[in-house]
Amino acid sequence: MLGKLPEVTQRNLFRPMLKDFINPRHELALLPKYDLIIRLNG
Repeated sequence: MLGKLPEVTQRNLFRPMLKDFINPRHELALLPKYDLIIRLNG
């Protein structure tokens, strides 16, 4: 399409993605997963 800006695939260094600085193995990150398992099994 004419006049359409190209899709930007490079991330902005000053706006990091949330998943870049959250440790997925931290207990607070794992808590929702375990809560869902407990709710399904209990």
